[in-house]
Order: sequence, then structure tokens, then C-alpha cells
Amino acid sequence: MARSRGHGVALLSLVALLVLGPIPPVSPSVDAPTLH
Repeated sequence: MARSRGHGVALLSLVALLVLGPIPPVSPSVDAPTLH
């Protein structure tokens, strides 16, 4: 089951990349205040 857990983390990271893909690497730190 440890494998599936690792895959879950990989899927989460992939989803994050898809969602944050269009956003430049520096933007998240600037957008953080707006997200909270």
C-alpha cells in the first residue's frame, strides 16, 4: 500500500502542476495573501 500512497502524492503534485501551470514560479508567494 506504500506504493499507492506514493502515487497519491505524485498525483497531487501533478494536479498542482496542472493548476499552477500557467502561473509563474514567483507568483504563488504573491498570490498567497489573496488565497487566504
